[in-house]
This record gives sequence, structure tokens and C-alpha cells, in this order.
Amino acid sequence: MVPVYRKPSYKNKAVGAVKNFLARPLDRKEQNMPDVKGADKKKPTERMDADHIFRFQCSAGVSCFTRCCGDVTIALTPYDVIRFKNALGLSSDEFLDKHTIIIPTENRLIPLVLLKMNEKDKRCPFVTERGCTVYEDRPWPCRMYPLTMEDDGTFRLIADASLCKGLQEEETWQISEWLVDQGVVPYDEMNTLFPITRYKDETGEYVEQMIDLLNHLLNY
Repeated sequence: MVPVYRKPSYKNKAVGAVKNFLARPLDRKEQNMPDVKGADKKKPTERMDADHIFRFQCSAGVSCFTRCCGDVTIALTPYDVIRFKNALGLSSDEFLDKHTIIIPTENRLIPLVLLKMNEKDKRCPFVTERGCTVYEDRPWPCRMYPLTMEDDGTFRLIADASLCKGLQEEETWQISEWLVDQGVVPYDEMNTLFPITRYKDETGEYVEQMIDLLNHLLNY
């Protein structure tokens, strides 16, 4: 079944969580929050706060459906990996070996973990013509799209308006509503609890150690 974005009837508790999430200082380098896929850094757009309204809907009826899921770079956090590997019924080691590329980088405290795209068409291996096969467990960048979050806690549209027809749909969202509906807040909370940039190693060893620790504490 193809997921269709709907306006949520969310509880005050969820709204409060979003407000807390937005109120605290953000340092994406410290939290290791990945860049959102498909960001066009050459054309900065208007920065928006959490009350801003934007237009967007993604569904099989939109002509560009799943186009944004190809030729992208998606960095994963330990919590992203936990959700992925549980959805696929794999161990952490199996998921990392089969579905990621681990890149040691000189200026980072841990290696960069990237979701591996299909070699033939450079598309996400979990996306079909009908949509995302791991939609409920998709990573943080996919949940945020078509938005990204800046270091100062504001937001920006990063989808190319000439390609993303979802931006032309009639559905409207307040950004705070979008964060709740897309399940962004729990991901951010996990990334804050486990600031993995503090763990230094030039191999993938600490990546697996942090995933195992998070896995244990979440009692998965």
C-alpha cells in the first residue's frame, strides 16, 4: 500500500515535544545530524520557523513520485541503522555489511555511514515503483524531505521546485505539524542521547559498538 501524507490529529504532548525540540540550541555537527538528501546548496531558499505554512504532498498520483529517491547521499545515524536492521530482520553487522558504505574521514570523530544505493541505477534499494518498502522505518533525511533544518533551528525547502511536483499540490502543512506527522522528534531525541561524534575510531568498530549499545538500551 502506497503511503499518503495526511494532516495529523496530534495530541498536546506531541506538540509540546516539538516545541521542546525546536527551543533547544542545535549543533548538527555535535549531534551528527545528516544532511537532507537532494539539497541544492547553490540556491539557498527562505528560512522558515516552525509556524510557517508550506505546500507539499507526496503520493503515487504525483508525476515525480519516488524521483527524489535516486542518486542521493543519505547519511545514517545509529538509530537509523537500528530501525532499518529490525525492519529487515538483520543483525547490525549484516545490515552494515550489506547496505552501507563506511567512510573513514580525517575531520570526523567516527566514520561516515552512508546508505548504499543500487549500482545499476543509483536508486535507493528499498524503493519500488509503488513507493518505499521500509516507509515506517525510513531514516531522518527521508522524514524531513522536502525540508532541511539549519544550525539555528530554522527550516528551509531543499526540493527543486522545477522537479518536485509535490510542492505544487494543494495540501498545506505547518512545519511543526510536519515534524510530528513524519516522526522526526523521536529520531532527534535518540541522536541527542547518543552524540556519536564523541566516539573516535578510524574503522567501523565504534559504529557497531554504538549501535549495539543503543540496541540494548532500547531493549530491541
